[in-house]
Amino acid sequence: MKRVRHPGIRLIFFLYNIPHMHHFLRLVWRLLRDTRVSKLLKGLVLLAVLYVISPYDFIPEALLLWFGLIDDVAILSAALGLFIRWSPPEVVAEHVATFDRRFQQHFQRWHTVTWRD
Repeated sequence: MKRVRHPGIRLIFFLYNIPHMHHFLRLVWRLLRDTRVSKLLKGLVLLAVLYVISPYDFIPEALLLWFGLIDDVAILSAALGLFIRWSPPEVVAEHVATFDRRFQQHFQRWHTVTWRD
């Protein structure tokens, strides 16, 4: 039987990840520079960054400044999460192993809770 999760669980874990955000960004940077990660996946990150800096948005910042930033943060965080998730697991594990033990444990919890079926 498939376990049903509350829809807000991802938001809770996003807020929980804020103290570790610099580690996640370093991990993304390392994966972007790794030749074993598909160029198609790297294109996903590029498209998300282009969307964030683009003047065209689903919710324009000019009308509703704070609400206009929500779609940018949502798309960028989803793209980075999918980029990490879809990257080869052995490559991700190799890069995560270079970080301190606290982040390794945090990453394992994040990866298990956020992406488990």
